[in-house]
Amino acid sequence: MLKRLIAGMLLLLTTVVSAEGRNKVNKYCTAHANMTYQVFELRKVEGLSYSSFVSQVEHSKKHLNLSSRFFFTHAYSLPLNHSKLQVIDSAYKLCVSSYNELLAMN
Repeated sequence: MLKRLIAGMLLLLTTVVSAEGRNKVNKYCTAHANMTYQVFELRKVEGLSYSSFVSQVEHSKKHLNLSSRFFFTHAYSLPLNHSKLQVIDSAYKLCVSSYNELLAMN
């Protein structure tokens, strides 16, 4: 599942680069919300601690930018009883409300 998440992170960059204007915000935030859900599920299923998860991502030689780390932290801060919709909605809203700051992190 971790390899799927890393592949998704690379796809995120491709998807966002090809978008424009308002569509760019939507694609960026949708991609980050989906990534957040994947991290949340990985946390639930495999029971990895945050530090162990980040260590595995960094060990895979993939660059872990600050905005990705921001959403990883969000995924680990949510209660485990949240539904898929709750996780995706909270991550999407967080992204939209902090979009400019997230871009500045990269």
